[in-house]
Amino acid sequence: MLQVLLSFVSNPLILATKTKYFPESASPYGGDNNYYYPTAQQGNNYSPSPSTPFLSTPDIIDNEVVEAPLIHCTDRGVEFSIKTKNTFRGNIYVQGQFGLTECRREFYNNDAPQAGIEVRLNDCGMIRERRPHGMSYSIVLIVNFHPRFVTRVDRAFKILCSYQHTERPVGTDLEVG
Repeated sequence: MLQVLLSFVSNPLILATKTKYFPESASPYGGDNNYYYPTAQQGNNYSPSPSTPFLSTPDIIDNEVVEAPLIHCTDRGVEFSIKTKNTFRGNIYVQGQFGLTECRREFYNNDAPQAGIEVRLNDCGMIRERRPHGMSYSIVLIVNFHPRFVTRVDRAFKILCSYQHTERPVGTDLEVG
């Protein structure tokens, strides 16, 4: 018998919150004192030159997961798929494993309102636990709607697959002669 448990983790951390402008003399990779913040003395109409890189809060993303995800616990791993309100362009990845390509799927050129990933057993930090009547595997998958930022529409799902051992008496007629 196979059991699947899905937990929804809400309210992920929002990373991008301020607009920061980088004049050509400042480095976007340095400390906060390298950032350029427009001030009231410069007026409210500050506009960086087209060549000036800047970091800003992403626009509100008009997308979301619209149904409970489809989860298949197989003998090879976990298959996870979602359906979204609009075209999904983002990432699905294992929590804490974004840097490993085998633990992440990118959907930047996706034209469909759905996406999925398969994670193999014992890969990507999947937790394996022995139980009295079987084995369970758990993992947290993140659905990220922006290619670079964590947003408030992102979702995390904790998946638990339980594989139960079954005991069946086996008997046969045997003649000894």
